[in-house]
Amino acid sequence: FDMKYKFSLDKGHFITGDRLMGKSLYGYKRIKGKYYINEDDAVKVRKLFVAYVAGCLMPSALEAAGLGDKGHQSGYNILSDKRYKGDDGYPAIVDSDLWQRAQNVRKKRAHNADLPYPRYLSLEPIEERHTNFLKQAAYIYSRIKSHY
Repeated sequence: FDMKYKFSLDKGHFITGDRLMGKSLYGYKRIKGKYYINEDDAVKVRKLFVAYVAGCLMPSALEAAGLGDKGHQSGYNILSDKRYKGDDGYPAIVDSDLWQRAQNVRKKRAHNADLPYPRYLSLEPIEERHTNFLKQAAYIYSRIKSHY
C-alpha cells in the first residue's frame, strides 16, 4: 500500500521514509536511519548521571544538568534507559560503569522508599538528666520509639 505516511505499530509513531516523526531519545539525532549523538544535549545527560550518582536527588540532579524544565519521571527514564550506554544501535553517551552506578543508586533509593512508615511514634519516660545540652538531646532522641 502506497501512502505518504505509514504508522509503525511496534513503535507507535508515524514514519516518513526513514525519518521517525515523534519523540526521539533525548541526546540523540537520527539521520538516514542511523543515530548520532547531539553533543549539546548529551552534555546535559552526562551531567544528570554524574549529579545523581554523586548523591543529588532527582530535582537537584535535573537542575544541575540544566534540565530543570524536565519532570522527575523524565530524569528517571533517562537514567534507566540502556541506550545511553550504547545498546540497541545507539552510540554511548555515558560509559557502562557510570550507567551501572546510577542503577545501583536507583535500586538503593527504591529499597529505602519501600521501608514501612511507623504508624506512630512515642516517647519513653525521660529518666536521665544531662547538663550538656547535646548529650541531653541525644538521650531524649534515643527514647523515641517507632510503632509499626
